[in-house]
Amino acid sequence: MMKEDTFKIHLYVADEDFYVEIPKDENEELLYRKAVKEVDRLIRAYRDKYKHSDNTELDFKKLLAMTALHLAKDKMMLQGLKDDSHCLQRIAELDKDLEAFLSKK
Repeated sequence: MMKEDTFKIHLYVADEDFYVEIPKDENEELLYRKAVKEVDRLIRAYRDKYKHSDNTELDFKKLLAMTALHLAKDKMMLQGLKDDSHCLQRIAELDKDLEAFLSKK
């Protein structure tokens, strides 16, 4: 039974459907939706980067593990930063990477 201050959203991530109960907050929903896009982007990037010579793809479980490791590393790095200048620099780098990735499409 859902609480009155929450609602369910439908997410499709890593080729799976999920219904997630979250607080009734537009920002919270936006964070989940952005997170889905980031996970899917990383999966595609690793899939493209590590194709086998016979053009077959890595096992999906390995792609998910690599994506999880990437995100965990980024989280650990961000937690270890003490001043905002490093955060702003990393955000600028990620923004540049994202723009480069999107311009390829």
